[in-house]
Amino acid sequence: MAGATGVVLACAMAGLAQAQTRSIPRSEASPAPSGDGGDVVFGGSYFLNLQLDRTLNKSAGVRPFSNLFFELDDLNWYLNIGQYFSLNGGIKMDQVRTVSKSSAFRAEGLRVDELYATVYLDPFRFYGGKIHPRFGKAWDIMPGLYGTDFAEDYELEEKIGIGAAFDFRDPLLGRHTLAFETFFEDTTPLSNSLFSRPRITDPDVIRPRRLRRSDGGVGNTGTLFDNFTVTLDGGRIADLRGFSYNIGYEQRRGSKVGGEPTERGFVAGINWEFPITRRITMTPLLEFAYQHNPGGVAGHTKWLTAGLAFELGMGWTTSLYGTLRPVKDKTIPDSYTDHLIGFSVAYDLGTLLKREVRWLNGLGIEAGYKHERVARDSLNTVGVSLNYERRF
Repeated sequence: MAGATGVVLACAMAGLAQAQTRSIPRSEASPAPSGDGGDVVFGGSYFLNLQLDRTLNKSAGVRPFSNLFFELDDLNWYLNIGQYFSLNGGIKMDQVRTVSKSSAFRAEGLRVDELYATVYLDPFRFYGGKIHPRFGKAWDIMPGLYGTDFAEDYELEEKIGIGAAFDFRDPLLGRHTLAFETFFEDTTPLSNSLFSRPRITDPDVIRPRRLRRSDGGVGNTGTLFDNFTVTLDGGRIADLRGFSYNIGYEQRRGSKVGGEPTERGFVAGINWEFPITRRITMTPLLEFAYQHNPGGVAGHTKWLTAGLAFELGMGWTTSLYGTLRPVKDKTIPDSYTDHLIGFSVAYDLGTLLKREVRWLNGLGIEAGYKHERVARDSLNTVGVSLNYERRF
Protein backbone atom coordinates (compact mmCIF):
# COMPACT_ATOMS: atom_id res chain seq x y z
CA MET A 1 0.00 0.00 0.00
CA ALA A 2 1.22 3.49 -0.79
CA GLY A 3 2.23 5.74 2.07
CA ALA A 4 0.19 8.65 3.29
CA THR A 5 2.10 11.06 1.04
CA GLY A 6 0.85 9.30 -2.07
CA VAL A 7 -2.67 9.22 -0.72
CA VAL A 8 -2.91 12.94 -0.03
CA LEU A 9 -1.29 13.85 -3.37
CA ALA A 10 -3.89 11.79 -5.19
CA CYS A 11 -6.65 13.45 -3.16
CA ALA A 12 -5.31 16.89 -4.04
CA MET A 13 -5.27 16.24 -7.77
CA ALA A 14 -8.71 14.68 -7.61
CA GLY A 15 -10.06 17.38 -5.30
CA LEU A 16 -10.13 20.45 -7.52
CA ALA A 17 -13.89 20.52 -6.91
CA GLN A 18 -15.79 18.08 -4.83
CA ALA A 19 -18.44 19.92 -2.83
CA GLN A 20 -20.61 22.96 -2.87
CA THR A 21 -22.90 24.84 -0.52
CA ARG A 22 -26.06 22.77 -0.16
CA SER A 23 -29.24 23.37 1.79
CA ILE A 24 -30.12 19.65 1.67
CA PRO A 25 -27.34 17.86 3.60
CA ARG A 26 -26.22 14.45 2.43
CA SER A 27 -26.35 13.22 6.01
CA GLU A 28 -30.02 14.12 6.41
CA ALA A 29 -32.21 11.13 7.27
CA SER A 30 -35.45 10.45 5.42
CA PRO A 31 -38.61 11.43 7.30
CA ALA A 32 -40.02 8.70 9.51
CA PRO A 33 -43.26 7.04 8.39
CA SER A 34 -46.26 8.72 9.97
CA GLY A 35 -49.26 7.35 8.11
CA ASP A 36 -51.69 4.56 8.77
CA GLY A 37 -50.84 0.92 8.29
CA GLY A 38 -51.56 0.90 4.56
CA ASP A 39 -50.07 4.28 3.58
CA VAL A 40 -47.23 4.37 1.05
CA VAL A 41 -45.23 7.59 0.66
CA PHE A 42 -42.43 8.18 -1.84
CA GLY A 43 -40.06 11.16 -1.84
CA GLY A 44 -36.48 12.36 -1.84
CA SER A 45 -34.07 15.01 -3.05
CA TYR A 46 -31.29 15.52 -5.56
CA PHE A 47 -28.39 17.91 -6.11
CA LEU A 48 -26.96 18.50 -9.60
CA ASN A 49 -23.72 20.38 -10.17
CA LEU A 50 -21.94 21.56 -13.32
CA GLN A 51 -18.53 22.95 -12.43
CA LEU A 52 -15.43 24.35 -14.10
CA ASP A 53 -12.14 24.51 -12.20
CA ARG A 54 -8.88 26.08 -13.34
CA THR A 55 -5.54 25.53 -11.61
CA LEU A 56 -3.31 28.60 -11.68
CA ASN A 57 0.20 27.23 -11.19
CA LYS A 58 2.37 24.21 -11.77
CA SER A 59 2.26 21.79 -8.83
CA ALA A 60 3.74 18.33 -8.25
CA GLY A 61 5.02 18.41 -11.81
CA VAL A 62 1.56 19.07 -13.30
CA ARG A 63 1.04 22.14 -15.49
CA PRO A 64 -2.05 24.38 -15.05
CA PHE A 65 -5.20 22.85 -16.52
CA SER A 66 -8.98 23.19 -16.64
CA ASN A 67 -11.47 20.57 -15.47
CA LEU A 68 -15.14 20.71 -16.51
CA PHE A 69 -17.28 18.07 -14.83
CA PHE A 70 -20.80 17.12 -13.79
CA GLU A 71 -21.91 15.70 -10.44
CA LEU A 72 -25.07 14.04 -9.20
CA ASP A 73 -24.48 14.49 -5.51
CA ASP A 74 -26.75 12.72 -4.63
CA LEU A 75 -30.16 11.46 -5.72
CA ASN A 76 -31.62 10.25 -2.42
CA TRP A 77 -35.04 8.62 -2.19
CA TYR A 78 -37.25 6.93 0.37
CA LEU A 79 -40.32 4.72 0.21
CA ASN A 80 -42.25 4.70 3.48
CA ILE A 81 -44.62 1.75 3.85
CA GLY A 82 -47.02 2.02 6.74
CA GLN A 83 -45.89 3.34 10.11
CA TYR A 84 -42.86 1.20 10.79
CA PHE A 85 -40.92 0.43 7.60
CA SER A 86 -39.10 2.27 4.83
CA LEU A 87 -36.73 1.58 1.95
CA ASN A 88 -33.98 4.15 1.34
CA GLY A 89 -31.52 4.61 -1.49
CA GLY A 90 -29.03 6.95 -3.07
CA ILE A 91 -27.38 7.28 -6.48
CA LYS A 92 -24.22 9.29 -7.00
CA MET A 93 -22.10 10.40 -9.96
CA ASP A 94 -18.70 12.09 -9.85
CA GLN A 95 -15.16 11.74 -11.15
CA VAL A 96 -13.62 8.38 -10.23
CA ARG A 97 -10.13 9.05 -11.64
CA THR A 98 -7.70 11.86 -10.90
CA VAL A 99 -7.55 14.61 -13.53
CA SER A 100 -4.21 16.24 -14.41
CA LYS A 101 -4.82 17.80 -17.83
CA SER A 102 -7.51 19.96 -19.41
CA SER A 103 -10.63 17.92 -20.05
CA ALA A 104 -14.42 17.96 -20.10
CA PHE A 105 -16.60 15.34 -18.41
CA ARG A 106 -13.67 12.94 -18.06
CA ALA A 107 -13.79 9.89 -15.77
CA GLU A 108 -17.41 10.31 -14.63
CA GLY A 109 -18.74 7.27 -12.78
CA LEU A 110 -22.34 6.51 -11.76
CA ARG A 111 -22.99 4.19 -8.84
CA VAL A 112 -25.36 3.13 -6.07
CA ASP A 113 -24.24 4.94 -2.94
CA GLU A 114 -26.89 3.63 -0.52
CA LEU A 115 -29.63 0.99 -0.50
CA TYR A 116 -31.04 -0.09 2.84
CA ALA A 117 -34.20 -0.82 4.82
CA THR A 118 -35.24 0.84 8.08
CA VAL A 119 -37.59 -0.35 10.82
CA TYR A 120 -39.00 2.38 13.11
CA LEU A 121 -39.87 1.43 16.68
CA ASP A 122 -39.97 4.90 18.20
CA PRO A 123 -37.66 6.06 19.75
CA PHE A 124 -35.43 3.40 18.11
CA ARG A 125 -34.49 2.83 14.47
CA PHE A 126 -32.88 -0.32 13.07
CA TYR A 127 -31.52 -0.44 9.55
CA GLY A 128 -29.35 -2.54 7.28
CA GLY A 129 -28.07 -2.87 3.73
CA LYS A 130 -25.65 -0.64 1.86
CA ILE A 131 -25.23 2.27 4.26
CA HIS A 132 -23.33 5.53 4.70
CA PRO A 133 -22.03 5.29 8.29
CA ARG A 134 -22.06 8.46 10.38
CA PHE A 135 -18.66 9.89 11.24
CA GLY A 136 -18.20 13.65 11.20
CA LYS A 137 -20.13 16.24 9.21
CA ALA A 138 -17.57 18.72 7.87
CA TRP A 139 -17.37 16.70 4.63
CA ASP A 140 -21.06 17.52 4.16
CA ILE A 141 -21.97 20.84 5.75
CA MET A 142 -18.80 22.96 5.50
CA PRO A 143 -19.70 25.96 3.30
CA GLY A 144 -18.15 27.06 0.04
CA LEU A 145 -16.98 25.61 -3.23
CA TYR A 146 -13.96 23.86 -1.69
CA GLY A 147 -14.69 23.92 2.04
CA THR A 148 -15.20 20.16 2.33
CA ASP A 149 -12.17 19.03 0.30
CA PHE A 150 -9.83 17.84 3.07
CA ALA A 151 -12.60 16.67 5.41
CA GLU A 152 -13.77 14.20 2.75
CA ASP A 153 -10.68 12.15 3.65
CA TYR A 154 -12.51 10.64 6.63
CA GLU A 155 -16.01 10.31 5.17
CA LEU A 156 -17.21 6.69 5.30
CA GLU A 157 -19.20 5.61 2.24
CA GLU A 158 -20.52 2.50 0.50
CA LYS A 159 -20.46 -0.01 3.34
CA ILE A 160 -22.50 -3.17 3.83
CA GLY A 161 -23.75 -3.12 7.38
CA ILE A 162 -26.40 -2.67 10.01
CA GLY A 163 -27.15 0.10 12.47
CA ALA A 164 -29.26 1.05 15.45
CA ALA A 165 -30.16 4.58 16.53
CA PHE A 166 -31.90 6.04 19.55
CA ASP A 167 -33.68 9.35 18.91
CA PHE A 168 -34.25 11.61 21.93
CA ARG A 169 -36.74 14.48 21.45
CA ASP A 170 -37.63 17.14 24.00
CA PRO A 171 -38.99 20.69 23.49
CA LEU A 172 -36.42 22.16 25.91
CA LEU A 173 -33.46 19.78 25.72
CA GLY A 174 -33.55 19.44 21.95
CA ARG A 175 -33.12 16.58 19.52
CA HIS A 176 -30.26 14.11 19.91
CA THR A 177 -29.38 10.84 18.20
CA LEU A 178 -27.10 8.12 19.57
CA ALA A 179 -26.15 5.60 16.87
CA PHE A 180 -24.09 2.43 16.52
CA GLU A 181 -23.20 1.05 13.10
CA THR A 182 -21.11 -1.96 12.12
CA PHE A 183 -20.08 -2.71 8.56
CA PHE A 184 -17.52 -3.87 6.01
CA GLU A 185 -16.58 -2.72 2.50
CA ASP A 186 -19.10 -3.36 -0.26
CA THR A 187 -17.80 -6.11 -2.56
CA THR A 188 -21.24 -7.01 -3.96
CA PRO A 189 -22.38 -6.14 -7.52
CA LEU A 190 -23.67 -2.86 -6.00
CA SER A 191 -20.05 -1.68 -5.82
CA ASN A 192 -19.86 -1.62 -9.62
CA SER A 193 -19.98 1.66 -11.55
CA LEU A 194 -21.26 2.75 -14.94
CA PHE A 195 -19.45 4.86 -17.56
CA SER A 196 -15.92 5.31 -16.20
CA ARG A 197 -14.81 2.02 -14.61
CA PRO A 198 -11.17 2.14 -13.45
CA ARG A 199 -9.36 -0.88 -12.08
CA ILE A 200 -8.02 -0.70 -8.54
CA THR A 201 -4.50 -1.12 -9.95
CA ASP A 202 -4.79 1.91 -12.27
CA PRO A 203 -2.42 4.72 -11.17
CA ASP A 204 -5.13 7.40 -11.42
CA VAL A 205 -7.92 5.50 -9.65
CA ILE A 206 -10.00 7.26 -6.98
CA ARG A 207 -12.78 4.69 -6.81
CA PRO A 208 -12.45 1.29 -8.53
CA ARG A 209 -15.25 -0.05 -10.70
CA ARG A 210 -15.71 -3.12 -8.50
CA LEU A 211 -14.11 -3.80 -5.14
CA ARG A 212 -13.24 -7.40 -4.24
CA ARG A 213 -12.19 -9.05 -1.02
CA SER A 214 -8.82 -9.88 -2.56
CA ASP A 215 -8.11 -6.15 -3.02
CA GLY A 216 -7.53 -5.77 0.72
CA GLY A 217 -7.66 -2.46 2.57
CA VAL A 218 -8.98 -1.44 5.99
CA GLY A 219 -12.60 -2.36 6.50
CA ASN A 220 -12.49 -4.98 3.74
CA THR A 221 -12.88 -7.86 6.17
CA GLY A 222 -16.27 -9.29 5.23
CA THR A 223 -17.15 -9.56 8.92
CA LEU A 224 -19.46 -7.37 10.98
CA PHE A 225 -18.15 -5.95 14.28
CA ASP A 226 -14.60 -5.79 12.89
CA ASN A 227 -15.50 -2.26 11.83
CA PHE A 228 -17.89 0.11 13.58
CA THR A 229 -18.83 3.69 14.48
CA VAL A 230 -20.43 5.12 17.62
CA THR A 231 -21.80 8.64 17.19
CA LEU A 232 -23.84 11.26 19.03
CA ASP A 233 -25.25 14.33 17.35
CA GLY A 234 -27.91 16.85 18.23
CA GLY A 235 -29.30 20.37 18.18
CA ARG A 236 -32.53 22.41 18.41
CA ILE A 237 -31.87 23.10 22.11
CA ALA A 238 -34.26 25.74 23.44
CA ASP A 239 -31.61 27.87 25.16
CA LEU A 240 -29.03 27.37 22.37
CA ARG A 241 -30.97 28.38 19.30
CA GLY A 242 -29.13 27.59 16.07
CA PHE A 243 -26.54 25.37 17.80
CA SER A 244 -25.76 21.78 16.77
CA TYR A 245 -22.94 19.33 17.46
CA ASN A 246 -21.57 15.91 16.53
CA ILE A 247 -19.19 13.49 18.24
CA GLY A 248 -17.98 10.15 16.90
CA TYR A 249 -15.56 7.23 17.20
CA GLU A 250 -14.70 4.77 14.43
CA GLN A 251 -12.65 1.61 13.97
CA ARG A 252 -11.75 -0.30 10.80
CA ARG A 253 -9.61 -3.43 10.96
CA GLY A 254 -7.06 -4.34 8.34
CA SER A 255 -7.88 -7.07 5.84
CA LYS A 256 -6.51 -10.60 5.99
CA VAL A 257 -5.06 -10.11 2.52
CA GLY A 258 -3.17 -6.89 3.22
CA GLY A 259 -2.55 -7.21 6.94
CA GLU A 260 -2.94 -3.45 7.38
CA PRO A 261 -2.83 -1.98 10.90
CA THR A 262 -6.21 -1.14 12.43
CA GLU A 263 -7.51 2.38 11.80
CA ARG A 264 -9.09 4.19 14.73
CA GLY A 265 -10.51 7.68 14.70
CA PHE A 266 -12.31 10.36 16.69
CA VAL A 267 -14.27 13.39 15.53
CA ALA A 268 -16.05 16.32 17.20
CA GLY A 269 -17.71 19.30 15.60
CA ILE A 270 -20.04 22.23 16.25
CA ASN A 271 -21.87 24.84 14.23
CA TRP A 272 -23.98 27.75 15.42
CA GLU A 273 -26.21 30.04 13.39
CA PHE A 274 -26.45 33.61 14.70
CA PRO A 275 -28.80 36.31 13.39
CA ILE A 276 -26.86 39.56 12.98
CA THR A 277 -29.69 41.63 11.54
CA ARG A 278 -33.19 40.78 10.32
CA ARG A 279 -31.66 39.89 6.95
CA ILE A 280 -28.12 38.72 7.69
CA THR A 281 -27.09 35.54 9.56
CA MET A 282 -23.63 34.25 10.42
CA THR A 283 -22.76 30.58 10.96
CA PRO A 284 -19.34 29.58 12.31
CA LEU A 285 -18.45 25.89 11.93
CA LEU A 286 -15.59 23.95 13.48
CA GLU A 287 -14.67 20.26 13.35
CA PHE A 288 -11.64 18.30 14.58
CA ALA A 289 -10.88 14.75 13.46
CA TYR A 290 -8.04 12.37 14.27
CA GLN A 291 -7.17 9.01 12.75
CA HIS A 292 -4.50 6.56 13.87
CA ASN A 293 -3.21 4.51 10.93
CA PRO A 294 -5.50 6.29 8.42
CA GLY A 295 -6.40 4.03 5.53
CA GLY A 296 -4.21 1.31 7.04
CA VAL A 297 -1.02 3.39 6.65
CA ALA A 298 1.13 3.40 9.80
CA GLY A 299 1.09 6.87 11.36
CA HIS A 300 -1.60 9.40 12.15
CA THR A 301 -3.41 12.36 10.59
CA LYS A 302 -5.36 15.23 12.16
CA TRP A 303 -7.85 17.58 10.54
CA LEU A 304 -8.95 20.92 11.95
CA THR A 305 -11.58 22.40 9.65
CA ALA A 306 -13.21 25.78 10.16
CA GLY A 307 -15.73 27.76 8.18
CA LEU A 308 -17.67 31.00 8.44
CA ALA A 309 -20.82 31.40 6.35
CA PHE A 310 -22.87 34.56 5.88
CA GLU A 311 -26.40 34.70 4.49
CA LEU A 312 -26.67 38.27 3.25
CA GLY A 313 -30.28 38.27 2.08
CA MET A 314 -31.72 38.71 -1.41
CA GLY A 315 -30.26 35.32 -2.38
CA TRP A 316 -26.60 36.15 -1.65
CA THR A 317 -24.25 34.07 0.52
CA THR A 318 -20.51 34.21 1.11
CA SER A 319 -18.13 31.97 3.03
CA LEU A 320 -14.59 31.61 4.28
CA TYR A 321 -13.09 28.18 5.02
CA GLY A 322 -9.85 26.44 5.84
CA THR A 323 -8.31 23.19 7.05
CA LEU A 324 -5.05 22.28 8.76
CA ARG A 325 -3.98 18.66 8.23
CA PRO A 326 -0.84 17.51 10.11
CA VAL A 327 0.36 14.18 8.69
CA LYS A 328 2.81 11.71 10.22
CA ASP A 329 3.68 8.86 7.87
CA LYS A 330 5.75 6.15 9.58
CA THR A 331 6.23 4.14 6.38
CA ILE A 332 8.67 6.64 4.82
CA PRO A 333 9.04 8.10 7.54
CA ASP A 334 7.99 11.74 7.13
CA SER A 335 5.98 14.46 8.84
CA TYR A 336 4.46 17.61 7.36
CA THR A 337 1.37 19.82 7.65
CA ASP A 338 -1.01 20.35 4.74
CA HIS A 339 -3.35 23.30 4.65
CA LEU A 340 -6.24 24.71 2.63
CA ILE A 341 -7.79 28.19 2.73
CA GLY A 342 -10.40 29.71 0.47
CA PHE A 343 -13.50 31.80 -0.01
CA SER A 344 -16.68 31.60 -2.08
CA VAL A 345 -19.59 33.78 -3.14
CA ALA A 346 -22.94 32.30 -4.16
CA TYR A 347 -26.23 33.59 -5.50
CA ASP A 348 -29.56 31.78 -5.41
CA LEU A 349 -30.88 32.30 -8.94
CA GLY A 350 -34.14 30.70 -7.85
CA THR A 351 -34.85 33.76 -5.70
CA LEU A 352 -34.86 35.86 -8.84
CA LEU A 353 -36.49 33.45 -11.29
CA LYS A 354 -38.91 31.24 -9.36
CA ARG A 355 -41.79 33.73 -9.66
CA GLU A 356 -41.54 33.52 -13.45
CA VAL A 357 -40.63 29.83 -13.78
CA ARG A 358 -41.53 27.79 -10.71
CA TRP A 359 -39.23 24.84 -11.41
CA LEU A 360 -36.18 27.12 -11.38
CA ASN A 361 -36.48 27.38 -7.59
CA GLY A 362 -33.30 25.68 -6.35
CA LEU A 363 -31.01 26.94 -9.12
CA GLY A 364 -27.82 28.60 -7.92
CA ILE A 365 -24.42 29.84 -9.05
CA GLU A 366 -21.22 29.94 -7.01
CA ALA A 367 -17.63 31.08 -7.56
CA GLY A 368 -14.66 30.35 -5.34
CA TYR A 369 -10.93 30.24 -4.81
CA LYS A 370 -8.66 27.98 -2.78
CA HIS A 371 -4.99 27.82 -1.94
CA GLU A 372 -3.79 24.43 -0.75
CA ARG A 373 -0.48 22.91 0.21
CA VAL A 374 -0.27 19.12 0.05
CA ALA A 375 2.91 17.19 0.84
CA ARG A 376 4.94 20.42 0.38
CA ASP A 377 3.46 21.25 -3.04
CA SER A 378 1.27 24.35 -3.35
CA LEU A 379 -1.68 24.77 -5.69
CA ASN A 380 -4.06 27.66 -6.41
CA THR A 381 -7.46 26.96 -7.98
CA VAL A 382 -10.43 29.06 -9.05
CA GLY A 383 -13.81 27.67 -10.00
CA VAL A 384 -17.42 28.41 -10.83
CA SER A 385 -20.42 26.12 -10.53
CA LEU A 386 -24.03 26.07 -11.64
CA ASN A 387 -26.07 23.89 -9.30
CA TYR A 388 -29.66 22.79 -8.88
CA GLU A 389 -31.31 21.09 -5.92
CA ARG A 390 -34.86 19.92 -5.42
CA ARG A 391 -37.02 17.82 -3.17
CA PHE A 392 -39.68 15.56 -4.56
